[in-house]
Amino acid sequence: ERLHYEYSKNILLNKELSSKIKLIKKLQEKYNKEKKLRENLERNINSLLEMKDFEHKGEKLPVKIVKSFTKEGIKEACHQWKIKKDDVILLYSARGGGSQTAKILTKLAPRAIITRENMSHQALGIFEDKEIPVIFAEDISLEIRENFALVKSKDLKKEIGKWKKKVMEKRRKKEKQKLWKIIDEYRAKRRRTH
Repeated sequence: ERLHYEYSKNILLNKELSSKIKLIKKLQEKYNKEKKLRENLERNINSLLEMKDFEHKGEKLPVKIVKSFTKEGIKEACHQWKIKKDDVILLYSARGGGSQTAKILTKLAPRAIITRENMSHQALGIFEDKEIPVIFAEDISLEIRENFALVKSKDLKKEIGKWKKKVMEKRRKKEKQKLWKIIDEYRAKRRRTH
């Protein structure tokens, strides 16, 4: 009986010990997760403060990064960077983005979108209609930081100017083609009636 009592006592102690060990492991995991979250938040705060400094100086503009051209990628970037009107956005990946994701970005009214990859014609068309310049990363000098990028204000203005000129030329050509089409249709109609 005494042996049975000792054995039962040891089993209870082992159960209690293993439950305490499980609790400690859970607490360690939670601590590590919270620590990682805190470090990420500190990095984001430091990046935001750094961005504000550059915005006030005016020589370089902060470029907020959208990692993927998807609804989730845009939502994540908006949450992380508080993207607002006239911000400059860098699309790390333009894959997956079509007219619907382009419309989401146009609602944010960015000053310009810099892309590292080609994007769909539908998306480019949406940006063009809303007069949001799309600039290819190889055409402009970007300084990539830990969580954001920087672009020289004068370089951005120059590229936006080039984009606007190209779009205006494209629109003029389209209008000219429409006009010639109307003239040709009119001539054909007159020939048929005479």
